[in-house]
Amino acid sequence: MGHGCGHNTIAAAGLGAAIAAKRWLADHPGTAARILAVGSPGEEGGGGKAYLIEAGVLSEVDAAMMVHPTGANRVHMPSLAREAVEFVFTGVPAHAADTPHEGRNALDAATLALNAIGLLRQQIRPESRVHAIITDGGQAPNIIPERTAIRAFVRSPDTRYLTDRLVPAVHDCARGAALATGTDVEIRRSAPAYAAMRSNAVLAELITGTLVAMGREPGAELPNRAGGSTDMGNVSQVVPSAHPLLELVPGVTMHTHEAAEAAGAAAGDQVALDGATLLATTTIQLLTEPDLLRQAKEAFAQE
Repeated sequence: MGHGCGHNTIAAAGLGAAIAAKRWLADHPGTAARILAVGSPGEEGGGGKAYLIEAGVLSEVDAAMMVHPTGANRVHMPSLAREAVEFVFTGVPAHAADTPHEGRNALDAATLALNAIGLLRQQIRPESRVHAIITDGGQAPNIIPERTAIRAFVRSPDTRYLTDRLVPAVHDCARGAALATGTDVEIRRSAPAYAAMRSNAVLAELITGTLVAMGREPGAELPNRAGGSTDMGNVSQVVPSAHPLLELVPGVTMHTHEAAEAAGAAAGDQVALDGATLLATTTIQLLTEPDLLRQAKEAFAQE
């Protein structure tokens, strides 16, 4: 809960939806269907769903859904494709006062790489994002740093632009910094790549109707350049998917103390209950009207 993004409500809503849908199936024994509730570790940064996809967990899944709390009710969750990278620079240590000329400064390389990334921003698409921190800045102020490290997120709503243009350019910033400072750089992917979210139009229409019936009138949709990144985007590249948003507190920003407090209070309970209702209702609609699922798959093929 202290994570401040309401993932406790996400888990409760998903499990509640599965329980409700399973009870419905028990009351309708002639329905040929199976409900799969999948717990997803490491969603925020570790790319748990990417590993689940690779393991074949979704190989027999026809449609996938989850819900997330935020500051407004929305049918779609926009998300940016994301690459998580780490640059580790290795130089040559030396005494910073006595023999600095014998060193190769790994912190200079990290500083130069960050400056190069800053200059790169002028030439990237305006909806793209690059943000980075130094996770290792050296060992002692009187020693030329032998090792430094940068962790960066590179994001874009266009997955192909991200992989073909943006990530290689950021890598070149690190390589150029290493070349200029006489250091070495190791480039690592620190988590699986996240794809941008593809919201299925047929599922979205069902969700819209249920939100209205629940008294949660959907607000204006956000542009694709808004929001963060989620490994649900990876799922949406494999099967028809939906990722609606439910209002936790009007206008609240997630990853804040206010969001964490609300997620652990009555507002969080309501999101969990309403999220379970929303997902279960949409699931049952797909089960009772098989033509809807066919339409969802056709829409997915054309997206």
